[in-house]
Order: sequence, then structure tokens, then C-alpha cells
Amino acid sequence: MKAINYYLSFGIKPTLKKILSVLVSKYAPKKLFLENKDKGINDIPEINTINTENKSQDYADYLKIQIKTSVSRTRYINPLKRFIQSRSQLIERLTKTAKNHNLKCKSILSVGSRDDNELDNISCFFPKAEVRGLDLFSASPRITTGDMHNMPFDDNSFDATIAIHSMEHSYDPSKSLGEMFRVTKEGGVICIEVPVCFETNETDRTDYKNLFNLLSFFKKDSIEVLWEELENRKQFSKPPNLRVIVQKIAS
Repeated sequence: MKAINYYLSFGIKPTLKKILSVLVSKYAPKKLFLENKDKGINDIPEINTINTENKSQDYADYLKIQIKTSVSRTRYINPLKRFIQSRSQLIERLTKTAKNHNLKCKSILSVGSRDDNELDNISCFFPKAEVRGLDLFSASPRITTGDMHNMPFDDNSFDATIAIHSMEHSYDPSKSLGEMFRVTKEGGVICIEVPVCFETNETDRTDYKNLFNLLSFFKKDSIEVLWEELENRKQFSKPPNLRVIVQKIAS
């Protein structure tokens, strides 16, 4: 009943799909985005952002642009974003890969998770796992505020690290991908989804073009590809999506 009333408060017809979205997202800060759906980050005191002091001007500008763009795509600003974002294909594939290769997924990190949506999604597929997020901003205790180029986690911390549409935003892919490798346990998996063959801009900075180029940022013989696919999205007038799951086999 609460889920139905939630949608009625927006004047939205509470379809079954929408009701289930609310029930799944049990950690959703409803009051936060109800009050701030038409505002920006400076109007939301509950959101903490990474400190840009003591950074070069170029890097500080990069961080500010990424934060501004990414926050605008969260459910904190626009609650309807939870219904139009679909980022589950790689997570669903990880469940199958983990089963096929007898992998442990007790601790999972989502890099660039934005808000709780992605963490809730991961938890649906891995209900017994400890799921954490990392982003340049956070309004959730489940998401650590930090930089993917210098993650605030110890070596070998997670059984699985996931980056869905995050690595194309990287300022320095060798550092961000290197950090994903560092915080993943040996025998654990690194799961990446990025668009390829697109025109870069100030937010979507890196086009890896193909699987070979993406994997070239890892040391030779340090990983093994467990699964990969290239999704054609011409029907949506969008660039292809490259998805890959690799296992860390050596430090």
C-alpha cells in the first residue's frame, strides 16, 4: 500500500513494475529526492562530495564536471531516473559466471554507483553479499565518497569489482583500471561495461574502441577473460556496449 501511495503522490499510475521498483529499493531516501527533484547539488546538503582542494586546476575542473553531470542523473535530483536506467545486464551475467566458475562473491564494490539503485540491484542478484559503492559524491552510508583513480580501500578487498558506464569517464584509465585490479582479491573478478566507438567529450573522455584496447591497461598474464560481449545499440541511436568479466589470476 505504501508503494502505491508513493506513486500516487507523484500523480503517476502505480503499475506493477513501478511498485516492485519501490519495494526492491528499500534504502531509497524518498524524502530527499521528493524535496529536491528540481534542484541541483548545491541545494542538497545531504550529499557529500570529494574534496577538490590541493588538486591541479585541470583535475579539479574534471572532478567538478563529472560530479555535476553524474548528480543530474541520480534519483536524488530526478526520482523518475530509477525507472529509465537499465544497468543490470552485466550484473545478471556475473551471477551466471560466478556459478559456472565457482566464484565467491561475498564482497562486491560498485565503482561509480551514483545512488543506491545499483547497489540494490546487485543485492537482488547477490542477497548474501556485502555490497558497497564508490563515487565522487554520496548521499548514502553505503556509498563511500572517493576517487576511482585512488580508491580508499586496501589491496585485495573485494571478491568482485563492478564498473558500469564509469570507466569511459576516467581521467587516467591506467590508474582507474589499475585501482580496480588492486582492490580485487586474487581469484576475484573485475566486471566492466563501457560504450565504444563514440565521439568523446568533456564527460565521456575515453573510447576504448574494442576489447583488446581495454584489456591492454592490465599487465600481461595478470587476468583471464571469463566472458565478454558486444551489444549493438543502433536501434536506440547509441554506440555499442562492451561488457567483459575478467578474473584476477596474479598480482
